[in-house]
Amino acid sequence: MQLAANQLAVTVEQEPDITTYITADTPYATVTVCDALGNCSTVDHVLVDTGSYGLRLFASALSSNVQLTPMLSTSTGTSGQPIGECASFISSSVWGAVRIATIQLGAMTASNVPIQIMADPTFPDKSTALSGSTNGVCPNASAKSSEQQFGAKWVLGIGMFKNDIQSYYACTTSSCTRVTPPHQVSNPVASLPTDNNGVILTLPAVSANQTTLSGVLTFGVDTQSNNQLDGYTVLQATTSGDLTATMNGASYPASFIDSGSNAYFVDLPGVTPGSDGFYDPPQLTTYPVTLSAGSVSYASNVSVQASGSQLGIAVYPNLAAPSKSKQAQDFGLPFFYGKSIAYVIESAVTSHGTGPFYAIK
Repeated sequence: MQLAANQLAVTVEQEPDITTYITADTPYATVTVCDALGNCSTVDHVLVDTGSYGLRLFASALSSNVQLTPMLSTSTGTSGQPIGECASFISSSVWGAVRIATIQLGAMTASNVPIQIMADPTFPDKSTALSGSTNGVCPNASAKSSEQQFGAKWVLGIGMFKNDIQSYYACTTSSCTRVTPPHQVSNPVASLPTDNNGVILTLPAVSANQTTLSGVLTFGVDTQSNNQLDGYTVLQATTSGDLTATMNGASYPASFIDSGSNAYFVDLPGVTPGSDGFYDPPQLTTYPVTLSAGSVSYASNVSVQASGSQLGIAVYPNLAAPSKSKQAQDFGLPFFYGKSIAYVIESAVTSHGTGPFYAIK
């Protein structure tokens, strides 16, 4: 596939370093991270996540010669101490150091971007980084502290917000103190010199389980001929990045579209999940859904069937599980198959409106 200068290849496949479980419906990209001296590491199989903001990597993914500059506290009483972050996601949190990096996304380069580095042996572990609390600074931090446990070398968060708005701490070797950081871990797309107002993720249609597929992440919205939103349905998001989903006669006002979720996480009344936690009806069952924002709506379907999971098969278009919230339906990667979905960053201006908004085609 011939890519333009503002595009990055995305693949959905079994993570080749993972041989003990299926990395189902996980979109991966390759990024390059460089330090202030120009030493670089190219990191493959980073999860492309439109539901978070910022680049996060395991320390083990970086070459030993890449020495990223620590972000240092400027707060009174902790000035000069390196900063760590506790970043919360839907079901858990992650703890790691904040470093400054140059990020290369294909032919695009973002400079001086704060990123998070997990499982760094040179930075205080969450279990020892206490600040007057027996629970530590990040008590809900995930036990998935390596690529083998997580299923990727971590996350490229390129959703519709610039900063991750998480909890930051200045740390010594034995304790950490909550601080306001000089900068937050941030969406690298917003730091690109051009095509920096959002992204479009495009994946081909899928009719059955398959081994792999290839897609494209395009940087910029309404900035070049390959990222125009003509023909798209534009759905203005709330200040939290949400839409209203109507499904099975119920309304879910905090719903969202998230490539970092590997299934539909939706409420299906009367349908019981199997022992693996996923819905497993033997026959393909389709549920109409409408996503709306104000007077604009987009009609689609959620198709659900037993996965027939098999190691090495990574693309499951009908994978679904119960929602984690009574207010939200989470339209994960299966929703992207056969679509182009745009994410316009907060306050960014396009010819089709100002972010944050989704656009679907």
